[in-house]
Amino acid sequence: MLDTVLDLSQLEEQLGRCLTDENCKKRIKLHISFLKRLLLRYSVLRSHCQSLIQDVNSLFRDDYWLKLEIQAQHIEPEDDVLFRRCLFHFATALTKDQFKT
Repeated sequence: MLDTVLDLSQLEEQLGRCLTDENCKKRIKLHISFLKRLLLRYSVLRSHCQSLIQDVNSLFRDDYWLKLEIQAQHIEPEDDVLFRRCLFHFATALTKDQFKT
């Protein structure tokens, strides 16, 4: 694991605003901690996730999600699955926010 400081507070704030249910907020915080662990472990992911960290909505722009999944193929298989699960939960939080009434 690399000795690097990684601040994901902006990502957590953006996703936290999308959710009202406490269970969902806890799940998102858990997945943010998983993402942080993965980014500290794999520099290849860290370099490609800067847009995600700055703006979670970037997941839906261009082919960014696909590019992240392609990069995830270069890490351990179980970490690849965890990374994809994190992306899925972040996207789910964003789409739930879009359909609030």
